[in-house]
Formats: sequence, structure tokens, C-alpha cells
Amino acid sequence: MDKIFEKIIKYSLIFTLIFIENSYAQSIRSILKNSESELINYVYKNKEKFEVQIILTELKKRKNGFTIHKKKFNVDKKNYFYPASSIKLPIALLTIEKINENPNLNINSEFSIEGDSIITTFKKEITDLFIISSNESYNRLFEFLGQDYINKKLKQKGFKDFSISHRLSTKESDNLKTKEINFYRNGEINQIQKSINNKPLTKLNLKNLNKGVGFILDNQLQNKSMDFSRKNYFSIEELNNILIFLFFPEVSKNKKFNLSKSQNLLIQKLMSSTPFDMGFDKNIYPNNYNKFFIYGDKDGMINDNIYNKVGNAYGYSIDNAYIYNKNSDRHFVLTACIYTNANNIINDNYYEYDEIGIPFLAEIGRFLTNYNIRQ
Repeated sequence: MDKIFEKIIKYSLIFTLIFIENSYAQSIRSILKNSESELINYVYKNKEKFEVQIILTELKKRKNGFTIHKKKFNVDKKNYFYPASSIKLPIALLTIEKINENPNLNINSEFSIEGDSIITTFKKEITDLFIISSNESYNRLFEFLGQDYINKKLKQKGFKDFSISHRLSTKESDNLKTKEINFYRNGEINQIQKSINNKPLTKLNLKNLNKGVGFILDNQLQNKSMDFSRKNYFSIEELNNILIFLFFPEVSKNKKFNLSKSQNLLIQKLMSSTPFDMGFDKNIYPNNYNKFFIYGDKDGMINDNIYNKVGNAYGYSIDNAYIYNKNSDRHFVLTACIYTNANNIINDNYYEYDEIGIPFLAEIGRFLTNYNIRQ
């Protein structure tokens, strides 16, 4: 009799969880479906074409910590999308972890990459990576880490649905051998990191890995789909999780990043600052540069309660943000992607980012978090 009772309780809990999950998913669907925004309605009706995926996690304060409520829309970790620059967030965090593992290095350490023309610092590269989303900065940090270290460390932390395999917007981006790095102290080389030979990664086994009806390669149109099976991958869910564990480490002991308090504050500052805040030319980098949610279609003052990292490439627009709505005292982690490529040609630089992609992310950011842009 006890065993029967246990089974009843077990299955009741399962059905309750399923019901709750479906109700959360339906709530986003209802918001999109019933929105007065023509753009949101248009994208909603064509969600498969636009490959829309959205996760909204709300963390509510309780006496003993936080409760987590997730809402999902059209999420499928097996449905591939190109994460673009959104993966720069874990690269920055792992860079700091590796620095902390070496007693001879710190965030202000100077270094130069083999074949590079500059001597730089980790702090400068991490700053440029977040503030202007510099591919060059990402690539320098990639050389410091190497594919094996990146994938091993993320797996150790419990992240599952990801694969980091290449540099960004450079020749031989998937070269398995990293470049030699010189580290400096008082203008002299005091340490050298030799080239790292990384292991080949297996091809991705996901849906929709072949994109478009053609793509541009060396200024020539290739009349076939572009194969993304060896490209970087990070699921919407895992991008969302990284921010949860970064800003709310108390909710998980296993996925914490090894950052000191000052390093954590630096990351938070960089994720919330505008380029102008950090000394960049406002004419080149407007206030809403790299702020897609809420402000993507507005060039106004940016509230510093938005901490994010965007991605934008091959027709994909992604934002991954922790948003604190000060007026309502609510904490959200919102992650979403949309694909805009009307002519279905990859790499021709004709994408509807400004017409559809970024405005859509801006509008859902406001709708899903009840965020008043005038606050």
C-alpha cells in the first residue's frame, strides 16, 4: 500500500511539474500572440522561419535565497542556431579563472600574441570584448585558453549543450594549434606560454546545421547550403544558465566561476556600461550599441540595471541579459535569438537586423519584463 501511495505522489509531482512548465511556456506565447505590436505579431506568426527561441527566468527573493521560475518559448536545444558573440561571455570568465590559476599573472598582466603587432593586457581585452564586442579581443583570449581548456572547464561546471571550436572573423579560425604568448613584466619577457595542440572536436549532431540556399566564400557565391556542423554552439538554455550562475551563485554550487569579488564587480560593470561610459566615441558606438533588449530600437540613455552580452552574425541576433527592474524589484534573466535572412544567402551581409531582428528583441525585452524605458 505504501509503495502504491509513493507512486501516486511521484506521478502527481511529475504531472504538476509538466503542467507548471507548460503554463510558463504558454504565458510567453500568450504575450507574443496577444501583443499589440505588429512586429511581434508578425514574428510570432512566422516563428519557425525566424527560428525564434526565448527563455525568461525570474528569480524571486525569499528568506532562504531565491526561487527560480522559467518561461520558455519555442526552445529546442537540438535546433542549432549560431551563437555569434554571445559566447564571448564564458570566454571572458574562463580567462579570469586561468589567470587566477597562475600566480605569476593578474588581470593587468601585459602580453603579446605571436604574429600580433601590439602588447596588451587582459583587462583591456576583456573590456573591449564586452564594450565593443571586439573579435580581435576574443581571438587573443582564445589563444590564451585553447579549445581543450574552454570545453573541459565548461563541462566540469556542469554545462552540457555547447561546443567552442573556433576563433571569430579571421583566417584559419579553426586551427587546432594556438599561438605562442609572451608575458611581460617591467617591459621584459618574464614568461612564455608555448603553443597548445588541441584535440579535434567531433561534428555537431543537431538539427538545422545546413543553412541557406547559398553562401559567399572568397567573394564567390556557392550554390549550396552552408555547413555549420563544426561551428561554435551554445544552447539558449545554457546561455541563460551562465548568467544565472554568474549573478546568483547561491543557486548552484557546481557551476560557480572562480572570480574574486573585485573581478566579479569588474565583469558586472563591463556588462552594464555603454561604450561612451568607457571612453569610446559615441558617434561610432551609440548608447544602445550591444544593448538589444529594451533599448535596441532606441538611442537614449541606458539604465545600468541591464547586464548583457549580445551576438550578431550570419543573420542571427542574440541577446543574453540579466535585467533588474528597479520599479518592481524583480530579477530576470532573459535570453533570446532570432534569424533574419530574407534572401537565404549566408555571408552576403544582407540581413534584416535593423528592420526586424534587433527591434523584435527590444520589444520583447520591454514586454516580458514590464520594463519602462523612461525609468
